[in-house]
Amino acid sequence: MDIDSDPEIQKSLKRFLSPGSSPAYKAFKRATEYDKEKVKRFLFASDKVESDKEKADEDTDREKAEEDQLSYVPEDNSNNYVLPYLLNMSRDDPRVAKKMPPTVAQTLKFVLDTEALDHPEDYKADGLGVWSYTHQSSKYYKKSKRNGSFVRCLSKDPLRLWKITRRNTRHKEEPSTHRLHINIEKAKITEAWPLVYIEYKFDGEPKQLVSNHGNSKNTETVFTRTKTSTKQALQSEMDKASASMSSSIHQVSKNVGGLDGCDNIAFLPRNANQASYLKQKDSKDRDPLFRITELMEEQKGSNLFIQRLCKDQDTGGMVIVLFTKHQLEDVKKFCCMENPSVFEADFTFNLGAFYVLCTSYVNKDLLVRGKQTNPTMIGPMAVTKSKCKKACDAFFSKISQDQPDLRYNMRVTGCDNEKSLVASLREPFPFASNLICDLHTRKDIERKLVEMDIPKGVRDKICEDIFGCDGLVMSTTDIEYKEKVDNLYKEWTNLPLFIQYFKKQQENKIRDHGCIKAFRCTNEGVDKTFKTNRVESLNAKIKRWQQFKKSELDQFVIDMKELCDQQYENVRRAEKGFAGPFIKDNKQKTPAVCTEAETMPEIVPTEIISMEELIPLSQQLTKMQVANMRDKANQLIHSGIRDGFTENNFLVKSYTSPQPHTVRKSTGGFSCDCKGFQIRKVCAHVLAVAKIKGTLLKQLGIMKPGNMSTLDKKPGAGKKANVKVKSKLGRSSPARCTEIQFTDAEKKSRQKQWVAVKIAPNNRGRMAQCATCKVDMIKDLICLTVTAPWEKADGNIISRKYYFCALPSCVEKPPPGSALSPPDKVQMDGLSEKDKLILLKRGFDSD
Repeated sequence: MDIDSDPEIQKSLKRFLSPGSSPAYKAFKRATEYDKEKVKRFLFASDKVESDKEKADEDTDREKAEEDQLSYVPEDNSNNYVLPYLLNMSRDDPRVAKKMPPTVAQTLKFVLDTEALDHPEDYKADGLGVWSYTHQSSKYYKKSKRNGSFVRCLSKDPLRLWKITRRNTRHKEEPSTHRLHINIEKAKITEAWPLVYIEYKFDGEPKQLVSNHGNSKNTETVFTRTKTSTKQALQSEMDKASASMSSSIHQVSKNVGGLDGCDNIAFLPRNANQASYLKQKDSKDRDPLFRITELMEEQKGSNLFIQRLCKDQDTGGMVIVLFTKHQLEDVKKFCCMENPSVFEADFTFNLGAFYVLCTSYVNKDLLVRGKQTNPTMIGPMAVTKSKCKKACDAFFSKISQDQPDLRYNMRVTGCDNEKSLVASLREPFPFASNLICDLHTRKDIERKLVEMDIPKGVRDKICEDIFGCDGLVMSTTDIEYKEKVDNLYKEWTNLPLFIQYFKKQQENKIRDHGCIKAFRCTNEGVDKTFKTNRVESLNAKIKRWQQFKKSELDQFVIDMKELCDQQYENVRRAEKGFAGPFIKDNKQKTPAVCTEAETMPEIVPTEIISMEELIPLSQQLTKMQVANMRDKANQLIHSGIRDGFTENNFLVKSYTSPQPHTVRKSTGGFSCDCKGFQIRKVCAHVLAVAKIKGTLLKQLGIMKPGNMSTLDKKPGAGKKANVKVKSKLGRSSPARCTEIQFTDAEKKSRQKQWVAVKIAPNNRGRMAQCATCKVDMIKDLICLTVTAPWEKADGNIISRKYYFCALPSCVEKPPPGSALSPPDKVQMDGLSEKDKLILLKRGFDSD
C-alpha cells in the first residue's frame, strides 16, 4: 500500500509529521504490513477520520468510560503520539478519567485529569504496593512553523515549548508488572499539564499487588503508599492545638469514609508512626522567621502588629517587637497623666523556645465589670532569644521612636530586679521614676542571708525589719529612712558582712526605688510598696490563652495578634456601652487648671544652659540624661516660666498636666513640687529658674550627690554581691591612703602650676576622670590639670598628674592622699577668649 497516494492520510500526516525528514514518517513508509484502515485508526485522535466501524467501537468505549471513568487508548504510547493526543484532548472529554481505579487486575491504559483529584500527585499512590523506578527520561519538543507538527529539540533551545517526562516503574513483589506515567508541562514556565497518561502492564497472569514496608521487620505487614492529600489533611489536623495524633488519624479516616467508604487503602492514614514522622518533618522544614517575614509583608496600612524584626548577634540573636498603634496611644495617655499608671515590664517563660518581654498599663477610663478596679491591659511586647540588655534596648528604643512624647513625659516605670530591664528602662525614659518590685528585692536579700549561713530566726527578723508593716520600706521621707537605717545598723552590729552588703547594694536602691516614698507618685502607692503583680497576671493570661502549651515562634505571634485584637474589641464595646468584661468609668475627672497663672507676666529669658555648667550632675546621671534635662530646661527658659503669686515663687509649665509646677526659693536653694525633683533632688524646672536668676552654679554646688538617684549610676549597677570590682591599675584603695602632712609652703613648692586645657582621649580612646567627683571628662571641655606628690598605700611618695573639672567645688576638695592646695592662678595659654571668660566667671584668676 502506498501511503503517499492516499490524500486523506497525507492530510493527517502533515499536521503532526514532517514528510521526508521525520523518523515517524519513515517508519510509516516502511510499515507496509499495515493496511489503510489501521493507519486511519492510528490517526483518528488528531484527524477525526472515522469509519462506521470505528464509530461503533468508540461508542462502546464511551459507554464503558462512563461506567468506570476510564478510557482505553490505542496501543502506541510513543512521545510523537502521546504529546498531541494529550494536548488536543479536553478535560470534559468523557474518555478522560476523573479518579484512579480502586484496583487493577488487568493491563490498563487511560488518561487521568489530575485537577479533579484532591491533590495533583494523588495518582502516584494507587494502593497497589511499592513501585521501584526502572527508568526516567525527559525530552523537549517545539512546534514546527511549517506544518504545525512537534519536532524534538535540545533542552537549551530557546524555542522549546513542551517537556514530556516518562517514568517507568516495576512492582517490588511482582517484577513482571510494570507501570508507566507520562506527564507533559510547559518548558519555559514549568507549568504542569493537567492530563496524565497512565499504563499498567502485566507480562503474565495478573496477581494481587501488595508489598511490605521497607523498614518493617514484620514480613506480614502490607505497605501501601498514602496519598499526598491524605498526608496534608493529617498534618493540618495535627496543627490544631487541641488535637492529638490518635484523634487526628481518626478524624482524617472519618472524613474520607473510613475503611468501608474509601476507594482503597491509600486514602487512609497508615498509623501513628506516620503521623509522628510528619510532625517531626514539619518542625524541621518550617522556618518560623521566614513565616514572620511573610506576615510582615501581609500587613497593610496602619494595622501593623509586627513592628520590627532584628536578627543579629548584637541583640542576642533575634528580637521581634509587637504592638499596635492603639496600644501605644493608650500607653501615652495613661502613663503620662498627672496620676499615672505604672508602665511595667517583665519576662515570661515556658511559651516556646524563646522569651517574651511583656509590658502592661492600667486603663483608668474603664472598670472591670462587677468590680471597682481599673483593668490591666497588655502593652507592647517583644519576643527574644535572650534576656540581654541589647535585646531590651532594641525593644524600648522602638517604642520611644514611634511615640517620642513617651521619652520626656513617661512618669513611672517598674520591673522586677532583672538587671537588663533595670538598665534598659533608663535611657529611653530618662525622666521617669524607676520602681523595683519589693518582693524580688526581698528574695535577693533572703538568698544572701542563706549564703552567709545566718540562722532562720535571724533571717526572718532582718526581713521583718526591712519589709514589715513598720519596716524600712514604709519610710515616707529621706529623714525617716535615714533614721531607720541607722537604727538597723546598730541592731546588726554582730553581722558586719551583711551590713557591708546592704550598704553597697541595697540601701540606696530601696530608698530611691523600693519604698513608699518612691511609689507615691501614683495614687496606688499611698500606703504600699510597688509589686509586679499586674504584669505577672498578664503573663498568666497569655499562658491561659496558649492553653499552657509551647508553640512555634510564628504561631505564637499570630496568637498574640488575636489576643490584642480581642482586647481592643473589649475596650470598644465598653466605650459604646455594649456588654463585655469592662464598663466605662463615668466619674468626672476635672483636672485643676491654673487660670490666674496665664495672666502673669512672663520672665524675660536669658542665655541658655551649656553642658559645661551641668558637669556636677554627671556624678549620678548619665550623659544622655544630663543632655535631655538641659534641653528641657532651655525650652522652659524661652516659653514656660512666670512669676508666682507670692515672692520667691515661680510657675513653670508642665508638659504632662494643665496645672503648672511650682518652684520655690529658700535658704537651701530652689525646690520643685514635681516627682522628678522628689526622687533626684534636681529637675529641669529648677535648672531653668536658677539660670534665669543667675544662681545656677550656686544651686548645683549645694546639691548633695547622696540625695540624688543612684540607680542611674553606671559603676557597680546590677552586679552580684560576690562579684568583686577590681580597682584600676596604678591606684590603691582610698581607704588605705592617708593625707600627707605638708605645710602650705611645702605644698606650693612641691606642686606645679595649674593649667587649663581642653581634654582629649588618650591613645586607647579613654577619657580621664575628675580626681574629686570620679566622673569621666567630656571631649573638648575645659578641665584643670596639675602635677603634685601622692602617697601610695605602701607609704612611697610619687609624682602624679591630676585632672579636675573646671568647677570650684571639685578643685577645692582634693582627693585623699594628695598634697594639693587650691590654685591662686591658672595658666590659660592656648584657650580662646570665650573659654577664658568662662573660667574668670567661675572665680579662677589668670596668671
